[in-house]
Amino acid sequence: MDPKIETKVEARNLPSSLEEWMIAAGAYKRRSIHVQRGLLSGSKIDRSQYLHLRVLWENDIRQEACDRLNLGKFHDEAKGWLAKFDPFQRHLDRLKCPTAMDDPADIFYTAYRQQEQVMKFFRKGVKEQGLRRLNEQIVNTSLVCFLDAICGKHARLKKACVWTPQNAGLTANFPKAAMVCKLDGYLCSDSTSQTHLILEAKPNRREKHSPTVYWQEAAELVAALRTPLPKGLKRDMAVLISQDGDQLYIAKAFQGATYLEYLERTEEPKQPEQLNELDEAGFLRIEQWGPWNIAHPGDVEEFAGLLLAIVLRAFSEDTLAETTG
Repeated sequence: MDPKIETKVEARNLPSSLEEWMIAAGAYKRRSIHVQRGLLSGSKIDRSQYLHLRVLWENDIRQEACDRLNLGKFHDEAKGWLAKFDPFQRHLDRLKCPTAMDDPADIFYTAYRQQEQVMKFFRKGVKEQGLRRLNEQIVNTSLVCFLDAICGKHARLKKACVWTPQNAGLTANFPKAAMVCKLDGYLCSDSTSQTHLILEAKPNRREKHSPTVYWQEAAELVAALRTPLPKGLKRDMAVLISQDGDQLYIAKAFQGATYLEYLERTEEPKQPEQLNELDEAGFLRIEQWGPWNIAHPGDVEEFAGLLLAIVLRAFSEDTLAETTG
């Protein structure tokens, strides 16, 4: 596709500015999510419903992730710890040399075996081998095992950090209908039950199911913000980790100053909003970084440092709340 045409298609389906949203929304822009009946679930969301959620989506370069996620000292700590964490270093060695000896007692052993199943499909270009085929369950299992291996032995996390592939549901309630989103997993605190991260898995790389995967992830983040704590995500750290085939992504939702006010209306608006009064403060901006390839040692090292830093930051806030509470 011609790059100019591709850019226009992307702006139409995934506007990244108020101007693009106004053009993309067209006749829909005078309507609100609060007047709609029979909302589709997150996995079935269509373009119209996505636009009514008022989301601006931005794909950023990976190098900016640490600053935009406000990880600071936690990123330094995470990278330093992983550099000295022998099981992780052996995992990187396995990726460099797949014949490296495996130790079933190694915390990364199961994660590597599961991700190897995903990598094989992409190396061979074969989508089916006997009963095995590239599907969401295989990718989701590999993701959860990998995330748990990164965090599971850290002294501050191993007793409190719970990764689960549970297909839990989050619900965004609006005056006329509710939007239900099923997750592919999440991270929560064992002591407080607070949800810290949500997960999404897809069997193929992102370009195979774009733009619907973006719509679905936006719906999940909206539902996570609309759901009360501890089931919902904290508003200052609404993060979604996704694995699309053999590629990893990190996304974070940033709420405009008046977006949550828009989202949490309990009554149908009495009259259409004045379009000239709309500004980006009334939108949810989602920034996403990636992809990181699970077969590339450098990508895995970079992603693991960010992931561990995100989790360390989240659980440090839990500890502070418990101490001061």
